[in-house]
Amino acid sequence: MRLLWIGQERTKQSFARFFAMIGTQLCEKVEFVCSDMWKPYLEMIALHCPNALNILDRFHIVAKMNKAIDEVRADETRRMSREGYEPVLKKSRWCLLKRRVYRLGLSGHGFATQAASFMVAA
Repeated sequence: MRLLWIGQERTKQSFARFFAMIGTQLCEKVEFVCSDMWKPYLEMIALHCPNALNILDRFHIVAKMNKAIDEVRADETRRMSREGYEPVLKKSRWCLLKRRVYRLGLSGHGFATQAASFMVAA
């Protein structure tokens, strides 16, 4: 395994030039591609390296997961308020998004588990 290329520009055209430079035969032999989750990158990799496993960076995966958790928390807080329940998830954003080791140490044992029991599964 070896590094083939690092782009200087974050453009679809730059990536297309790389694939043109190495040619179709080499593209078919590429086994792994490491990229972020930028849609043009994902499209170009799928188009030019259909046999490659695209390895996504952890930072962007965790960021998207945290955003989704926060959206669910906010939606559930609004739903619970509308239905007359005490919104136990209100102001709980950081308790839910903290790493487990910090959450248990700073926020009390099992808060996220208890709060999650009030949420409706999507």
